[in-house]
Amino acid sequence: MNRVLYSFNWKGEEPPSIQDLEQRFNLKKEDLDPEFGIVLIDPEKLLYSVLLNQEVAAKLQGYEGNLRGPYSNPRIEPMDLQEDE
Repeated sequence: MNRVLYSFNWKGEEPPSIQDLEQRFNLKKEDLDPEFGIVLIDPEKLLYSVLLNQEVAAKLQGYEGNLRGPYSNPRIEPMDLQEDE
């Protein structure tokens, strides 16, 4: 299943939980990627990122809250960093 990144600000005292996002953005548990989770990407701005199913992301277009995206999610591969002897 294709997934896309979204970002949002969270003003709560505690970091957001999956249940918090389900309520705030009217999502279902299966809409969010549990392995990716909720990632803090800018601590000063309390900016977080989540990975959503592409079908759900299409429904969120034009959402009036602070949910921004979608952003692409390119696969990142480790580089071969062998030292020369």
